[in-house]
Formats: sequence, structure tokens, C-alpha cells
Amino acid sequence: MFTSKSRVPVRMYEPLTTIEAGARPVLVYLHGGGFSLLSIDAYDSFTRKVARDSGLVVVSVDYRLSPQHPYPAATDDCLEVVQYLHAEASRLRIDPRRIAIGGDSAGGNLAASVSLKARELIKAQLLLVPALQLFTFNTTSVIENKPYFAKTFNGLFQVIFWANYLGLGAEYAPDIIANNHTSPELKRSKFANYVDQTVWMKSYDNRGSQKKDLSQKLNFGRSDITREFIDKMTDPYVSPLMADPEMLVGLPRAYIMTAGYDIIRDDGIMYATRLRQAGVPTHLINYKTSFHTALTFSEGPLSLNIARQTVSDIVSFLHDHV
Repeated sequence: MFTSKSRVPVRMYEPLTTIEAGARPVLVYLHGGGFSLLSIDAYDSFTRKVARDSGLVVVSVDYRLSPQHPYPAATDDCLEVVQYLHAEASRLRIDPRRIAIGGDSAGGNLAASVSLKARELIKAQLLLVPALQLFTFNTTSVIENKPYFAKTFNGLFQVIFWANYLGLGAEYAPDIIANNHTSPELKRSKFANYVDQTVWMKSYDNRGSQKKDLSQKLNFGRSDITREFIDKMTDPYVSPLMADPEMLVGLPRAYIMTAGYDIIRDDGIMYATRLRQAGVPTHLINYKTSFHTALTFSEGPLSLNIARQTVSDIVSFLHDHV
């Protein structure tokens, strides 16, 4: 199936248990991969399992990847698929009032972005180990977890994916990692408040986080780099944690899953706290012993108990709220 305008490729999974039914609920799924890697093929076993276990139609989106297609290409593709499903609901035998959107990592970012753009079309958003900001890389989760899986998904070199997505050069990566990309002025702005862990994580504890100093140093940073890409860095459709409070009001019900050994764990926790403050029904679950890519190990010879539990919990949420 393709959308009529930009011909976004998708794969549609129709469970045998509901294949003859009308007005079926649907999950639009957006794969991870740092906006630059992977595909619907890489996620086939996961999306197939979610469709089979939940009974929902699952539409997996093969959105355009960076750096060849920087922001907003991926967001536009995912938004268009949601709009297409809503417009063609009768022909596809899906219920336009029961469209959920979800994704993991970069896909979680895209799902949150599309939810901000098209809240009236979406019943629920599933943000799984989501990457939601590039304002600071001095969070508790980075400090705690960068020694683990340091050469893979917890490596701070992954800021290259953000640079790709925003159409920036790789030369910015060292300054982003060191938090030099935000000027002292920006570090004192309202945007800094949106990722202030002393506010949004003061009641949260993971391996002793409450005992750590969550405050941020403010007297450093390169204003020249800030001027270079402040508009993209503070765009809520790039970094949903940069959304103003009033923009969060009325968003779809949220399911946010984080992993204890993930360097971007705190993005999801802070966003969940902010959504709750805005009155959005939000279910946050943090698997303290899990890691960033664990949910892809739910089946096969390397399957993990924590991954099977993660998928089971996702399916239960879909059953109850979509």
C-alpha cells in the first residue's frame, strides 16, 4: 500500500483473527535506527508479533532516512500515512477513531512529533525508549549508562545521527557531546527548564539517581554553534521535549517505555512527567534491568525474558486503550 501523494512504502499486517472484521483498530509503527538506519524488514518479526498478539492491524512505515533526506522528510512521511489511513478508513476496513501511533528510539521521536501535529487523528501514542531532545547530554541516564554497551547503542558518537537528521556536519558532534552547542544564554532559557531534571525527575529513582546532583552548569557553551541551529534544536517537532506546556494539553493518551541501562532513558521519564502535568493520561513503565534495543529480542534464538515481558505489556495497553 502506498499513500497517494508521496508514495510512502508501508507494510500492512492483518491478523487472521480480525481479517474479516470491519472498523478494525490500527497501530502505525515507526521503526528505530537513528533516523538513518534500518527498515520495515528489520522490524518484521516484531511488528508481525504485535499484530498477531494484539489483533490490531499494524502498518509499518518505511519512511525516508537521513542524511539523504533530512528533517522534515521522515516526519512528513509518517504524518501522511496517518492522514491516508484516516481518509481511506472505510476502504481499508479500519476504524478512523482507533488509530494509534508508536515507535522506538528515533521512531518514538517521530511518533511523538506526529502526535503533536495530528492529535485529532490519533487515539494513543506509544513512545518506546524514545529520543526526545538534543538540548543536553549531561543527564543522569547518560552519566550512569555510558560505560555499558559503549561501543554500540550507548555510545555518545550516536549524536552523529542527530547531525544527519538535521542536515548538520559531523564536525558538530564533539561540541554536542560536550554540551557546547548550547550557549550560556540558551542554558538559562525556558527551553532549559523543559529538560531540568531537578523539576521533572525529582521523584524518580533508578540505581540511586536521587542521590546525584541533577543541576546543570550554565556558564559555558559556544554561541556561534547555537546560532547555527537553534531553530532546529528547539523545534518541538524535532525535539518534543521542547514543546511549550500549552502545546502538550490535549495530546493523545501516552504509553512511554524506558530502559534502565539506556543513555536516553531520562528523555522518556521527563516527557511522561510533563505530559501528566498537562493533563494527558500517561502510563510510564521503566524496566530497570533492560537496555535500549531489548524489545527486538522478543522472539528467536536470542529471545530474552525482559523483551517478552515488554511486548506483552505493549499488547495489553493496545487491548485496553485502542
